[in-house]
Amino acid sequence: MPVRVKDFNAIAGYQFTMTWNPEVIQLLDVVNQSIPAYYGEQSVNAGMLTTSWNDDAGNAVSLNDDAIAFELKFKVIGGLGTSTEINIGSEITASEAYTDALDLLDIAASHGSVKVGEVISSLNPTPSTPNTQLSVQPNPFSNSTNIIFSISQEEQVSIVIYDVLGKVVKTFTGKFNEGEHPLQWNGESNNKILLAKGMYHVKLEAGNKAVVVKAVLLK
Repeated sequence: MPVRVKDFNAIAGYQFTMTWNPEVIQLLDVVNQSIPAYYGEQSVNAGMLTTSWNDDAGNAVSLNDDAIAFELKFKVIGGLGTSTEINIGSEITASEAYTDALDLLDIAASHGSVKVGEVISSLNPTPSTPNTQLSVQPNPFSNSTNIIFSISQEEQVSIVIYDVLGKVVKTFTGKFNEGEHPLQWNGESNNKILLAKGMYHVKLEAGNKAVVVKAVLLK
């Protein structure tokens, strides 16, 4: 589940608590951390995760609307028909943000939800098709790398590359046939500017599926 931002303008730090029903979903990991925050997992068995972040240099950071700050990886443990909200609040850590001038800001949160649905099955199943897959080879890389993906049917595919602050730096789009496809990326942005060394997130979206992997650009 991605945690996205909006109106994230000149922010120097934030903190809040995320809550859910631990009888329905179980937190496995916090992944794709575009913002290098602290995550307190001491109460995850009770359905609570605390997080806090501040810029080490005290500078303000701005992110595009809908940029992903981090993603939560859950395991469904509830029975059919059970559901839970995933909320941002102040249960353990107060929900607040502040600017580089230490002006305190309220966090206006849009909450998520999960409902456990039925498993679709068939008495006469058709042969299985490969799942949507994504990899970067070689990784890390210096000059260029191949973004390799596979899809199970002809679909419109979008591959978006984000920097560690969640800013879109490169996009590939197109309609592709079923199977495996390579795309070469030479470490440049959409404006053909060579990007700085560091970690990037490569996100594939095809139909209703999405896959994210990390790529490291060396100099």
